[in-house]
Amino acid sequence: MTIQLSHLLRTAFAYVIVVISGCADTSSPLPSPPDIAPSLDRFNAPAGQLTPATAAALGEDALSLVDDLNYIVALGVALGDVFTELENSVDKDQDANETTEDGQFGLVQHPLTVQAGLFIRARYICGPSDDISADRHGLIDLYGQMVTGGFDPLFWGNFLGCLLAGESDSTVFDGRVVTTIPSDAQPGTFIDYQGTISKNQDTREFDLQLNIEDDRIDVVRRVLNEDFVVRIVADTPLQLSVVDCVGRWSCDMETRRCGLESADGVCTPELQEVTW
Repeated sequence: MTIQLSHLLRTAFAYVIVVISGCADTSSPLPSPPDIAPSLDRFNAPAGQLTPATAAALGEDALSLVDDLNYIVALGVALGDVFTELENSVDKDQDANETTEDGQFGLVQHPLTVQAGLFIRARYICGPSDDISADRHGLIDLYGQMVTGGFDPLFWGNFLGCLLAGESDSTVFDGRVVTTIPSDAQPGTFIDYQGTISKNQDTREFDLQLNIEDDRIDVVRRVLNEDFVVRIVADTPLQLSVVDCVGRWSCDMETRRCGLESADGVCTPELQEVTW
């Protein structure tokens, strides 16, 4: 799964000029960009340290992560669809008063608005249905900040009971999201999501910090009160890539062994291998 959005940053500025001249909203209070630094710090510099106890706990937690990935992938696809719609709006240089419908889930994009020439607001009615109703299908409400040359990589807002239906299942999102689109400073798409995700009426509460880059999904996981960044490399047998304060480890949960691949963290490596 890849979310390619660098073109959005490169081409947004010309479109922003058009939107400002046609649809600027100065009546609403200005949004406050969230501080994403603590979440990025948890991801980029996890403080946990791999030991036999934490490795065993990560192995147990990974079984839940494998199951959670279906929900996490759905969230990434939903945001990818949203930003594809926004990028299409930029490419088409569309009239600010035009409403569009497109994308994998049939999202309907409200007219883009600009507040005080500083923030862009993108709203979407969720679907799909021939009879789209905000009350029935929910909304996605996102803000972005404009900077010289285009958009800042940071976007934030809310999924408000948003129903997105695929060919074989349906997903409902209800929560707060902060996301950064790919940039030189943060490769991939970083997502901080707090709320519920329901798939086929199975509802789960999530507090997610994760990064999606190409087909890789790295997720912050907390075990024994310590943070690690975990990626499922294979699920049969279960193999993990784990980042701790020492560096990156390759873990085979069937043989109960983790080997140190790189020691580029802040902690001094005491072991080259952890077994339990």
